[in-house]
Amino acid sequence: QMGLLLYTSVMLALLIILWRISSVAKYWIKFLVFAITTLFSSCSPIPIMLLRPRDSRNALIPAAGLRACSKFLGLTHSVEGLENVVKDSGFLACLWPVIDNCTVISKKEVFYMQPFGLASWLWGTIFIDRVNAKGAKSAVNKTGEIIRNRKVTRI
Repeated sequence: QMGLLLYTSVMLALLIILWRISSVAKYWIKFLVFAITTLFSSCSPIPIMLLRPRDSRNALIPAAGLRACSKFLGLTHSVEGLENVVKDSGFLACLWPVIDNCTVISKKEVFYMQPFGLASWLWGTIFIDRVNAKGAKSAVNKTGEIIRNRKVTRI
């Protein structure tokens, strides 16, 4: 246990030193923190999202986590020209709170990237098969029907 504490302290000290002397290291550290936060904020609310599966409002939970991480890392986003958005599309973490009802369209392979795939299914992502050219056209048509039935706009 003492070895783990020592190892963690050395790694933390190394990261702090790299942060201060290298802009490239700072970029990659921020990128790593954002990637870990994305995974955590997308997947940790799965038990809550199970209460209302396939509901686009479930995406508000991970979007809040990503906005908080962005703020912590000094990343800024602004939503401009919202009147020109095809009712609800664009950068998700910033747009989801200002959009009433929307959904994401993604290739089906994303669903198999667990646990993120489950989380994205729970917030209503529509998965399509883009590999099969013959089935792609019917998938797009079917997606249009799903969007109309849910009365949502795609992102």
